[in-house]
Amino acid sequence: MKGLIGAGVADAIRSSSGSGDSHAMVAYPAAGLKDSLDAKEQGGSAVAALQTALAFVMFTLAAPGSPSKLEAPRWLKQLKSIVASNQVAAVWLLQTLLSDRTLLRSMLLRHADKRTREAFGELVSAATTLVASVEEFGSDVDIPPALKRRSSSVGVS
Repeated sequence: MKGLIGAGVADAIRSSSGSGDSHAMVAYPAAGLKDSLDAKEQGGSAVAALQTALAFVMFTLAAPGSPSKLEAPRWLKQLKSIVASNQVAAVWLLQTLLSDRTLLRSMLLRHADKRTREAFGELVSAATTLVASVEEFGSDVDIPPALKRRSSSVGVS
């Protein structure tokens, strides 16, 4: 059963972060997001996949004593592709982590597995890089090449 659930969510992540344009066409939520439902409505299926998969990673795969804890970094790297390309997903992730810092501390600072902490840090970095680029330059302009080079060094394209 766990394999079926994991495979289904993994397929949703892959389809949401694929090369199609559907997830890249969302407008930047300059006023923020009211809640998770608002994020899903504005960000589409990519945000829904991110929300479901992140909960699965944090509360199942990365949970203390989980027999599947070695899978968490791999999942977090997949989630990074969503937040690096979907402005609403990036804003939702940062708002969520800042509204309940327990989640941020447990995954970034206190998690026992170094690879999980690093992968979570990369996820947060990808979201921060995308949001910062839009906040600095506006969502209606192209990101300057220098920032794109800086972003690609942290895995954001």
